[in-house]
Amino acid sequence: MNEEINRLNFENMLWIIFASICIINIVGDNEEIKYIMTNDTNVKKKANKIFEVTIFTTFIIYLYFAIRNYYALKNANNKKLYNIKLIGSLLLIAGIICIFYFQVKQKDFIGSPSL
Repeated sequence: MNEEINRLNFENMLWIIFASICIINIVGDNEEIKYIMTNDTNVKKKANKIFEVTIFTTFIIYLYFAIRNYYALKNANNKKLYNIKLIGSLLLIAGIICIFYFQVKQKDFIGSPSL
């Protein structure tokens, strides 16, 4: 029981980090606005760096959930439902990797990545 409570407390911390990422992405969007107004490439670089960090952090969070879902599948009675949950986690990770690749390669896109 304590192990389950510790896991849930840890996951609550992850959700706080995820909410913070959303706020940080707003900061990145504001940097993009400054870039549009000033055409200052340093501001654009700063916004891109913000987005790269937030995407990578999101990747780490969802990697944790995929690993958790894998172990839950191993111990589950209803393997079919947990298989679907694991596949969903893996699809999220694949999507995050694609968004990160786009963010790194496409430096002139305006706006935060869609997470």
